[in-house]
Formats: sequence, C-alpha cells, structure tokens
Amino acid sequence: MVKLLRRASLSDLPVNKPLEWSIYDANNNLILRKGIVISMPGVAEKIVNRGYFLGEPNPADTKNNEQPNEDERDDIALREPVFVLATELITSISRIHKIVLSPPSTLSRIEDLVLQRARQLIQLLKRNSDAVLAALYLNQSNRETRPVKHVLGAAIAYLIAMQSCDDEAQLLPLICAALTRDISLYHFDHTSSHIDIISDHEYSRIKEHTVTAVRMLRKHGIQDEAWLRYVYEHHEKPDGSGYPHGKKNHELHEFSMILSLADTYAGMVVANQRRSGILPGNSLKEIFVSKGSLCLEKHIAVLIKKIGIFPPGSLVQLNNGEVGVVKSYCQNKKNPEVYVVSDIKGFPKAEPVLRDIKQPEFAIQSSISLGKCKVAMFSIKKIWQDL
Repeated sequence: MVKLLRRASLSDLPVNKPLEWSIYDANNNLILRKGIVISMPGVAEKIVNRGYFLGEPNPADTKNNEQPNEDERDDIALREPVFVLATELITSISRIHKIVLSPPSTLSRIEDLVLQRARQLIQLLKRNSDAVLAALYLNQSNRETRPVKHVLGAAIAYLIAMQSCDDEAQLLPLICAALTRDISLYHFDHTSSHIDIISDHEYSRIKEHTVTAVRMLRKHGIQDEAWLRYVYEHHEKPDGSGYPHGKKNHELHEFSMILSLADTYAGMVVANQRRSGILPGNSLKEIFVSKGSLCLEKHIAVLIKKIGIFPPGSLVQLNNGEVGVVKSYCQNKKNPEVYVVSDIKGFPKAEPVLRDIKQPEFAIQSSISLGKCKVAMFSIKKIWQDL
C-alpha cells in the first residue's frame, strides 16, 4: 500500500520541472509518477481541485528510479478522455488567438504556444481520431465558433496529409498554419450579422485576410516559412479562382491545397453568426461536386475515406424514430457505429444505447442538425467518456 502524505498543492506542482513526489488519488491509484514533468497549462490546477495526494512512490511505479522518457512526459495529456481534452483544446486555441490579436510582446512566445497545441492535437488524433472529430463538431453551441473551425480544420488537414506524409516534423507547420489560418477574421465576426450586406470595404478586407494573417504572425515572431506559406495560400484554388493571387495547382504547395480543403469543410459544418452549420454528409457531397476546381479529387477521396459520409459526432434519425449519434466510422461508411441518445418521443436516454443499423428498424433514415438534439447533449458526451 502506498503511503499518502498529504493533499497536493500548487506549490508542489512546478511547471516544466520534474515532480519530487508521485501523485495518487484517494484509492492509492497512481496518477503521475515521480520525475514526470508537467508542461501543459491547467494540469496542476486539476490535480489540486480533484484532491489528489502526494505519496511515497511504490518501487513498481518508479521503474527502478529511471527518469521518464519523452513519451511518459507526454502521457500526462492522456489522463483524461480524448473527447474532454479535444474540447479543452478549443479553449486553449481561443486564448492563443486573443494573444495574437493583442500587441506583440516578448513574453507571449506565440510560436511555442501554437507548436505545443499542434503536438497535443496530433497526439490526440493518434489516440482516437473519432473522439476528436466528434468533440470538435458537437462543441459548437455556447462558444465562439472561430476557434472550433481552426481546430477542426487542423484535425482534418492532419488526417488528409498523413496519408502521404508520416514525418511529424513536416506535418507540424501545416497543423500550426491550420490553427492560425484565419486569425485576422475576428473583426469580421463581430461586424454585420448578415453576409448579404457586407460593405465593399469589408469584402476587400476578407479577400486580403490571408496576407493580413501572415503579417500578424510575423509581428509575433513566427518565422517558419512553411507555416506562413500555408496560411498565405490556403484560400487559393487549383483552378486559379482563389485568392489573394489566383494561383493554380502547379504553383501551390500540396499542403496549402490540403489546408484549403480542410478549411472549406470546417467552414461548412461549423455554424457562425450568419448561418447554421451544414450537415457533415451534405458538406462532403458539395465538396465532392467541386472536385478538380476548388479541391483536388485525390484529397477529397482521402477525406471521405478517413471520416466517412457520416463522420463521428453526426446526429442521425433511425427508421424507428430514435435519434442516434455516430461514434466511429469503423472504416465502413455503410455501417458506422451508432448510439441512440433520444427515444421515439424525443426524450433523452439516461445512457446511450448501441444499435445495429444493419437491422431494418434501426437503419439510418437521415442526418439531423445539432439544434434538434440539444436536450440529449449530456447523454451524447457519455459515448466518449472512456476513450
């Protein structure tokens, strides 16, 4: 039995320094091993708020007093469900965006902050990409949607790009670009609420926002040319109809075109102040119709292969009238894993129930919008609580 010493306090949990004691819960379950480095913001506060204890480490836990390797240090990000961590990532990116929108400061270290979050997102996607996609799609209400679009676009860009590139060093600038691509559009989010009455001046600013975003990032010390190029080019299109310079396929970096596709998808499925989000399946159909002109067909094919026509988090109406949520794609677009969260009368279920959609009564009849299932959101989040 581990000897618990006392409850941990913030002074016991220095950031970016090895822990002097192991951390345990009240049942003597090891939470963090002595020597692990806490680097993620908010972790120390969670340890204190949950009432965890300092403890004398069990020899079996200390692995003969070996120092933790990088994977073990990163493992702190895996102590909670991916769905929860992906949701928290939205808030983290929102905070970083607010710093970028402020005057540059030598204290902000924007590049380090974004790189840290990019690595965290990649780690979460490797662990369970379905839970990440579901969290980003389902957590649109009651929050600013711009950060949701950035993180969802970054996740989609990674899933497409990793099909042809498994070098994380090359993928990181793409993810960083995705997390900061539309940083200069926040002003537009808080102007007119109707897209059809945008002034000529505002429209010009929108068309120039990639140039403005690059300028803002440079002012905050970003010098990675790949990162900046992807931001600059992410609204260019293969047929030359994009902006700011109407470049065509052969003039564009492939990652820029991948980011353009990811941005298009995220921009369609995530609601904003002017419109409701388009259903994921309908968005994919619209994107597929545009293949060759707005997005490369090979990239669209990879996207559909990765997330299916009913992406994780999609709400669906079953033939018997129940409402379900797609948990995972299962590499089979015809038979995604669906959990029912609302009965035929519209009442939310206390616990999600897995349905075999191959059975006629449980077959998917149609997709439905998030707004039609707000009352079941508590039940929906339980689907990914252990992942």
